[in-house]
Amino acid sequence: MAPESGSRKSDTAQAPTAPPFRYDIVQIDDRAEVAVRGELDLDNSPGLLRDVLANMELPISAVTLDLERVTYVDSSGLGTLVAAKHRADQRGIAFTLVGVSPQTRRIFEITDLAEMFGIAD
Repeated sequence: MAPESGSRKSDTAQAPTAPPFRYDIVQIDDRAEVAVRGELDLDNSPGLLRDVLANMELPISAVTLDLERVTYVDSSGLGTLVAAKHRADQRGIAFTLVGVSPQTRRIFEITDLAEMFGIAD
């Protein structure tokens, strides 16, 4: 297929773009399940924290964050997870991380947070 008007074909490969950040929160009985996708960073973590904390105001007993499709976590993302865990602990809500990739697990290990979240080997 010929390039569209105004575009140029390049011999250099472009780096793949990160999937767009998104999270979905579903309440099932007395549990909140949060599926997170993309980069958990300074741009995205405040909204996630706000909505997770809001769900903790509901009558729930557990929050599960599925990080299987998270491609990157920076210090702000870690701070969001720590803040959410602390709030859950204060309210007596079980807080679990699932689907933690080896790359993300390594970040938790380097920062000594793996044990806190129950993801230590």
